[in-house]
Amino acid sequence: YKVEGLFRKTGHCARQKALHQQLTAGATAAAPPLRCSTARTQPDVGIPDSTTVHDAANVLKMLLRGGDGQASILNQRLVDVLLAIEELTSAESLCGRTDSEQQLALCRQHRALRLFQLLLPETNASALLSVLHLLSLVASCPETRMSVGSLGTVFGPVLLGGGVGQDQAGFHSLRKVEHLNRAVSLLISNCSLLSQVPRTFAEEVAGQWSALLLLVPDSAGSPIRFTRPAEPAGGCGCQSRRRSNRRTVRPHPPDAGVATEAPAGEAAG
Repeated sequence: YKVEGLFRKTGHCARQKALHQQLTAGATAAAPPLRCSTARTQPDVGIPDSTTVHDAANVLKMLLRGGDGQASILNQRLVDVLLAIEELTSAESLCGRTDSEQQLALCRQHRALRLFQLLLPETNASALLSVLHLLSLVASCPETRMSVGSLGTVFGPVLLGGGVGQDQAGFHSLRKVEHLNRAVSLLISNCSLLSQVPRTFAEEVAGQWSALLLLVPDSAGSPIRFTRPAEPAGGCGCQSRRRSNRRTVRPHPPDAGVATEAPAGEAAG
């Protein structure tokens, strides 16, 4: 990927069309399926030797753009959500705000980005993360001369254009395109956040996990008992004894428990 102008320079249209057909149409007599090998001495790859890195980069953009029966990574609803996330720290939103308010808006944006990837199907989320990590590597390489802003300009219509209806008024306006580009630049700059879950969200789930599982009966139809994990050494003695006397978990426990089935014949306390 350490090539100047990667994803910006055009390649050979005929080679790109042939490679795109080979990737999308499957095996044919003239174009066998792509086979990749880790061996460097005798690579077993069905890509012609004349194909350049710019050809492959442009074919990747063609595949990500969708169309021709191919679905894009983000649909229109998810694109709208992402654009709203980007607006949290836009110049218009931060105008006249104090430094603390701007920092709070940035924290909210990071939390929203972490939650955004949870809205995606697993396949779409995996594909999006792979593309964003690749773009992040390209932006961090000085040989490519491609900044995050430049990649956002290239991939704004590619990643987000397919999820926006072409018949919508103002889609082709400069303001709309710039908004899409800034949103993609935001994803590239914060791609590491997309694979993380907000701490507060994780704590809320952990705090309510036992209560949620109490609603799930076992195979025999009996309620499942949840016992608390052992207290760590050095904790408060009275609090530890008080917790150890509890035999079941209340609907809203302070910490998560471990599910175990109650022994036969033993009454639930």
